[in-house]
Amino acid sequence: MREIIEKNKGIFFATGIFLLYLIPTMEKLSVILPVIASMIWFYTYLSSDNENRVMKIFNLMVYSLPVSFVSIFGQQSKLSYINWFTVFLIILIIFILIGTKDNIKKIKFDLIVKTLIVTMVGLIISYVLNLVFKNTKNSSQFIMIMLFLLTILLSYTYFKDMKVGKKELDKILTSYSKIIVLLSVGIVVQWVLYLNNIKVGRLIHFSNGRLALGLINFDFSFLSLLLVNNIFYIFYAVSKKKIKISYALPIVGLHLFASYLTSARTGLVAFVIVLFLSAFVYVILLNVFKISLRKRVMLFSGAVIVSLVILYIIASGRGFKGSGRNRINVEAVADFMESPIIGKGLGWMGYGFIVPHNFFIQFMVQAGLIFLVPLTMTLTLLLNEIRKKDTFLFLGICVSFVGAMFIPDILNSRFFLVQYMLGIISVNSNKGVENEKNSSLIE
Repeated sequence: MREIIEKNKGIFFATGIFLLYLIPTMEKLSVILPVIASMIWFYTYLSSDNENRVMKIFNLMVYSLPVSFVSIFGQQSKLSYINWFTVFLIILIIFILIGTKDNIKKIKFDLIVKTLIVTMVGLIISYVLNLVFKNTKNSSQFIMIMLFLLTILLSYTYFKDMKVGKKELDKILTSYSKIIVLLSVGIVVQWVLYLNNIKVGRLIHFSNGRLALGLINFDFSFLSLLLVNNIFYIFYAVSKKKIKISYALPIVGLHLFASYLTSARTGLVAFVIVLFLSAFVYVILLNVFKISLRKRVMLFSGAVIVSLVILYIIASGRGFKGSGRNRINVEAVADFMESPIIGKGLGWMGYGFIVPHNFFIQFMVQAGLIFLVPLTMTLTLLLNEIRKKDTFLFLGICVSFVGAMFIPDILNSRFFLVQYMLGIISVNSNKGVENEKNSSLIE
């Protein structure tokens, strides 16, 4: 028991902070709350057995995902942009800058670095020109996107020189997976409490009877995506015999059910699309598992059946109506045609003051082609590098990408940045994750 606690102390500390911010009575201690949390975070940082401070802070970013949309001062505070995830992100940037200041001249300006720089310059040009000539400004969105791009750029250059060992990589992947399990359990507990007339965290009971659960200030669509992302890591763990199938199936079921409880269709639909396509490509066409045709057909059939069941459940519930999104997207495309190069400005909203629910449409109307084209190139190039090294991380990011076709602001989802950073670390690790069997998911 002591060994289990020691191996999962970071998860236990993260759970403690999660509960501190979830329990309503703690709101009365809004001044003391960040002090208590900071002490726990600091102890977590000190107790880490990783000697690299950048990796230590990145671990804290992963642990802080459950409270990444709530202010450090609690749920009632409107300062949600001052959250622990952002705090650790800024510290990470500072640590990387300090760690690379002596090696700036050694940085290799490969295609990915160049496209990242062009993307950042394009965003700045679009923002400044829209600010000067159209008086449209959204500084918070601009800062959020710049932080995302800067972190990717710095992480890519830093980890290219600092090779992460397979053991460290596996630990952070396992921590990420366990944090998502924690979130799924939290959603189910929130649902059970609600059934017993106890309201905790963010929940909305719509007039049509639909209940949406969001833990602590989570966007429902973001949460639904994050919860299903872990399923592909579970598949990886089973394929490498890191976890028994008897453990894996309940965890997969937990994630799917928790994603359903958010009431957002994004996660389940994105998962079904990626599951079907990946099963067809990797199992039927490429036969990556080197198994017989009979087993390949069985696996693919299982994926199809699961997909159909999920789609049936969605159709029986909310259905697949677009909630007016098509009207907003059509309006966005029309406005984009008026200013295709620099867009109409960050923060642009269409009918009903709603942001376009599509990655490409949102950024082409808000920041124009000068930003969208290099951004798409950058994310695609990085994703291709991740695909070559880690299939399961690749599939997880694909789920987020597919989901981004139905929701706005994926760059502000927190976990999307974590996914790409995990991919960058994997690409530059000493050995690929897929070639090793390390610590178990269930310990």
